[in-house]
Amino acid sequence: EEYVAPQTPVEELLVESWERLLGRERVGIGDNFFRMGGHSLLATQVISRIRRTFHIDVPLRVLFEAPTVKQLALVVTQMQVEQGDADEMARMIEEIKNTSANVLESRLLEGVQFTEDEVMQ
Repeated sequence: EEYVAPQTPVEELLVESWERLLGRERVGIGDNFFRMGGHSLLATQVISRIRRTFHIDVPLRVLFEAPTVKQLALVVTQMQVEQGDADEMARMIEEIKNTSANVLESRLLEGVQFTEDEVMQ
């Protein structure tokens, strides 16, 4: 296949990781991990590095389903957004739990954002 350079920061990080793990000088975003010599033990290292680098929980099967840098970068990006949304939702729920009923009611009626002081009441 023709070499295609990484286009995004996620692709760049994945390419660098694969080059080190696979002992390759150059990995393109269309290169297939397993066709380049990757195997299940190296796949677990890829997933471990993704978890550490991007702070997301990625199942091992993802690499088998998305074996190119381009495919995997899309999955990683989507998972970052989803996990970020879940984290933000948990934060908002906690904020609501810590806000008095009177403040909640008045803010809902007014449609105004909460201040930090109001959350702690």
